[in-house]
Amino acid sequence: MSLRFTVIVLCFASFMGCVEPYEPEYEESQPSLVVLAELQDGKKPNMSISTTFSINGAPQEIPAVGNDIIITNSEDGFEVPYEFRKTTSDQFNTPDNLIIRAGETYRLEAEIGNLDIAKLSGETTVPLAGEFAGGGTVTVAEQSVNNTLLDATFSVMAPPDPESYYHLIPYLKTSNFDSTYLDIVRVDQEDNTSFLLTHRHGILIDTDGLVDEIELSLTIRSLSGLDLNTLTDKNLYFELKTVTYDYYQYHRSISRQNLTNRSPFTIPVLSYTQFETGYGLFAGTSVNVHKIKIE
Repeated sequence: MSLRFTVIVLCFASFMGCVEPYEPEYEESQPSLVVLAELQDGKKPNMSISTTFSINGAPQEIPAVGNDIIITNSEDGFEVPYEFRKTTSDQFNTPDNLIIRAGETYRLEAEIGNLDIAKLSGETTVPLAGEFAGGGTVTVAEQSVNNTLLDATFSVMAPPDPESYYHLIPYLKTSNFDSTYLDIVRVDQEDNTSFLLTHRHGILIDTDGLVDEIELSLTIRSLSGLDLNTLTDKNLYFELKTVTYDYYQYHRSISRQNLTNRSPFTIPVLSYTQFETGYGLFAGTSVNVHKIKIE
């Protein structure tokens, strides 16, 4: 028995001595620009610009000078360019005279001076803000030291532009007027057009085919126990963002990535991009806020 085992071990060892380790070869691809910019009606936009990762390294550093980062807006028939300049590692400052307006179209051109990276361009039209139908109820469903569950029912109107979508975010106002964002844990909806986000607060609502209004019934959870008696403002606030198709698809894909990456047995999800020569998002939004008293 021991002789047979010894022969097997010697044969295996001689076989392994003939095996050479395989080292896969990777074809290095050129980096691309990654732009994240959401243009909200009535506010200065924030913009971050970076590059994709290389196979063996981190993203390339965007130089502080020599860049051509322009947002162009048509005003009274004239093309008005606004130049952005780098402030931190990936943040670019907003020109003081650029205020985003609903209904207007903005074009982005981004070119990095001394890096061999393809120029990126995109366009977005800031949608007109959708509205709540008014009214609604919010009641305490469950309360404990760990969290509080609230049941909310209300309706939103169809957006002014049928090609727009919604992003709904619930929050409370604390005694120092800060916003405390809450998690949506359940959505009851007959036509199943909502998508629960996992990488940021709120839900996306697909309004395709909506001609009148849509009723929403939500269960909302605070991240800790909520004592209503300590709240100065006993209202639950809802921020209704009217967003573009690109905004909807981008954030939906990022949340789906978060969900699928938790398991090794799921098909990878590619992040959505509106750019032909880069990645990220350049999209307009408009905001309306509705408050309902907590009963």
